[in-house]
Amino acid sequence: MKPPEKSLLRARLSLAGAVLGALAAVMSALQMQDRVRNVDILTLFAGGFGAGAGLVGAVVGMRRAKAEHQTPGAPTVTAG
Repeated sequence: MKPPEKSLLRARLSLAGAVLGALAAVMSALQMQDRVRNVDILTLFAGGFGAGAGLVGAVVGMRRAKAEHQTPGAPTVTAG
């Protein structure tokens, strides 16, 4: 398997894992409906989702900054 094909497969698997994780979180949040108000469930769920997105954005930004500041001729850092 060629490197571009590997990275595409890795990206697809990552997306599938994220979707499955989000579905599991929604399912567990729905099970709390009897004990907790819906607005509290939505607030907690949206807060966690936003925090995760912010964390991923920060990691990507740090990797890009690190790759931009490498010396010429040095091997580059790639995500994956």
